[in-house]
Amino acid sequence: MGWSVAALLCAGLSACGGAIDQKHSAASGGMHASAAATVAQPMAATQRASLFDAKDSGALIRYTSRTPTGHDGAFALYPITLSEAHAIKASVDGTMTVPTPDGKNLQITYQSRRDAKRGIWTWVGRVNGQPMGNETVISFGKDAVFGSLGTIDGMTYQLTTIEGKPYIMAAASADLHSAGSHADARRLAESVTQLPAGNTAEGYIAGYSSLAQVNAQAGTTSTNTIDVLLGYTPGYRDYRGGATAIDTVLTNLVETANQSFANANINVRYRLVGTVQVDYPDNTPNDGTLNELTGVSQATAAALVPLHDARDRFGADLVGLVRRFNNSQQSCGVAWQSGGTDSRWGYSVISDGVDGGYYCTRGTLAHEFGHLLGSGHQHETGQEPGFNFGHRSDTGSFHTTMAYAVNGQSEILVYSSPAISTCNGQSCGVPDQADNARAFLTTVPNVVQYRQTVVPFDDSSSPGQIMGPSGKCIDVINGETGNGTPIQMWDCNGFRQQKWSFQRGSRSLRGQGTDKVLDISAVSRANGAPMQLYQSLNTANQAWYFTNASLIATGGKVLDVVAYGSTNGMPLQLWDNLGGANQRWSFNPASGEIRVSTGRCLDVVNFSTAPGTPVQIWDCNGTQNQAWQLGKNGAIVGYGGNCLEIASTPQNGTSIRMATCTGSSAQAWRIRGQIRSELHGKCLDDSAGGTLNGARVQMWECLGNVNQTWELQSN
Repeated sequence: MGWSVAALLCAGLSACGGAIDQKHSAASGGMHASAAATVAQPMAATQRASLFDAKDSGALIRYTSRTPTGHDGAFALYPITLSEAHAIKASVDGTMTVPTPDGKNLQITYQSRRDAKRGIWTWVGRVNGQPMGNETVISFGKDAVFGSLGTIDGMTYQLTTIEGKPYIMAAASADLHSAGSHADARRLAESVTQLPAGNTAEGYIAGYSSLAQVNAQAGTTSTNTIDVLLGYTPGYRDYRGGATAIDTVLTNLVETANQSFANANINVRYRLVGTVQVDYPDNTPNDGTLNELTGVSQATAAALVPLHDARDRFGADLVGLVRRFNNSQQSCGVAWQSGGTDSRWGYSVISDGVDGGYYCTRGTLAHEFGHLLGSGHQHETGQEPGFNFGHRSDTGSFHTTMAYAVNGQSEILVYSSPAISTCNGQSCGVPDQADNARAFLTTVPNVVQYRQTVVPFDDSSSPGQIMGPSGKCIDVINGETGNGTPIQMWDCNGFRQQKWSFQRGSRSLRGQGTDKVLDISAVSRANGAPMQLYQSLNTANQAWYFTNASLIATGGKVLDVVAYGSTNGMPLQLWDNLGGANQRWSFNPASGEIRVSTGRCLDVVNFSTAPGTPVQIWDCNGTQNQAWQLGKNGAIVGYGGNCLEIASTPQNGTSIRMATCTGSSAQAWRIRGQIRSELHGKCLDDSAGGTLNGARVQMWECLGNVNQTWELQSN
């Protein structure tokens, strides 16, 4: 379940419009120039919407042709219609279905979701039977979708948007040749004397040498979040389909990079805080472009100065310039091998796309940013000093994010860590030789302090549907955003006007894309009082709490007190939803208490912050180990900032514990029950009981019937 919104801002320092370009080039072969682009005529808005907003018919996509209608390098392009509603449902039910062009149905198990502003969100899962590091990462935006399904049975599948239309891209992995260069890590010693002397990073805390120290005494930025600014060229904008599409694809690049952290169990993330178009070409070598971006042997190129300005304006720790890949760039990217305290080296150049038989892999941004965290590629001789390196192995035939492939090794989205042994059944690192996870404990605290945080972290949950009777959802009429807009029931469709974020401070439900919240009209205390959208006033008629509720884990089982227990110290587990008193809970955001109907509160044992600490019920006493809040990615966040988690597979008897928040499906919860107003304790009520689109949402005395049963979902 997703409760939070990550910040994504667009700085239009140059024009953001432009034609959308589809490239038709040879399916394979040596390095050669791109073929000429073909530009389609603009589509009507209703047609465009229908391509991305199809009803859920049991799969994410439906092919409009099983014959490819074009090629992008080795990738065949298959036109599709897309059901975002299916992805939303898969976040709740736990499984997404995606048919391949040759008729297979890929079953993809949900792992997590991540939200950005402008309605862009990312779904993460893994095709059943596939190993860690071969995840599906799909980002959904307004009239745009981008992502990768992974490589399955020798075929690589991607989702893309070209000329305003969605496509499946499919290519035999043997026909894909990475254009990555082994010389893309620029060591500072080569050029550091060419820059004028400078200070350490603005806001850097002297003497802080470990992530634990920074977490203990927060520095000038969020201690585990690296704020990122991405620039892009007009050529890349056109290749990916214009301003709306560009934000979606850049979000996908960042979230794919975040998967390398997640798979290594590294509690760090990249956060996209801004995007900027710069008037710069795509056909120059990446190495020289990095010099012009950083200002090493010459002044920063005039066209790239806006990136420096925007970096300060958005408080970005790291900057990447993303260009449409072509072979004249001579690589898929380049970055400084840094990780120190001097923020002047926080720049990289990233190529994305296909040119003939060559392409840049989906892990390119994670790779270049890994250099900015100080990582090298891999030990070639075993004699290189240090352990901030990637790892590769012929046994298992894989390489991690920072290493380069040899002998046909497959890319695994993970920063190296010898503590993990799930890289095609092998260790993902080597102690004292290949251990990004250990090295980043030292370098990340440097990088997160390169700039003070400017883009705030909000205190809201991720936008999610509030589903009532018969599959209908609370809906803002016509998606309007003005004060007084009525609230109705409508078939759940995942559109913006059906998404609500819970605001922890005001305990309100904010409509997505607005600064307005769910409000009882005229502060009425009467039965039948209608609901409306209204600006947030932090008043009781806009504040909500939950009673008689089930806490539902991914897969459908619920939070249950073991053996129908009601005494102090009874542990918690998952169990089938039987509606018993030991499965009914109330959640009061004002106090943070989650209270079982038999009277005691959800409690973290012994005030422990250690991962794996069990939870229990205990006399409600108002202490911090009984205070909970709705967090990111459907999390229920408790003592020490840890998340409520199921300890293993979701089956009857699975124990419940606290763990570091990761956004995984094991930490995703839904709330199904009554939603009450702090004004008078009455219940939110569907006036037609789920039988009618357009029925008004109202307040009514709580009766415990289906009209008043709501499910606050993950997205």
